[in-house]
Amino acid sequence: MLRGTLIIGSALVAAKTGLKNTYIGEHTVAVLSVVVAAGTALEAWIKPREKWKGFMSDLESAADLFMRLENSDASDPKRIDDLRLEFQKILATHREKNVF
Repeated sequence: MLRGTLIIGSALVAAKTGLKNTYIGEHTVAVLSVVVAAGTALEAWIKPREKWKGFMSDLESAADLFMRLENSDASDPKRIDDLRLEFQKILATHREKNVF
């Protein structure tokens, strides 16, 4: 939603010379310019697309791990501990890459 708003806002700001005879005044264009600049900076800072890709990748890794855990023998503590360590690695990687 933020990206769509920024695209529309920046298009209006860029087309301000063609909009002189419309209901959008100079003051509105100036305010819209500041909003577009701040929104673009905010979007670049929070990186929603990169976070989404990271979350989906980690979700797939965790789902695979969960399926392997379900198919493991519960009486094999070494296998369970190996899967637990792998989960901790996935979690650490997730926090390092996607929580910023």
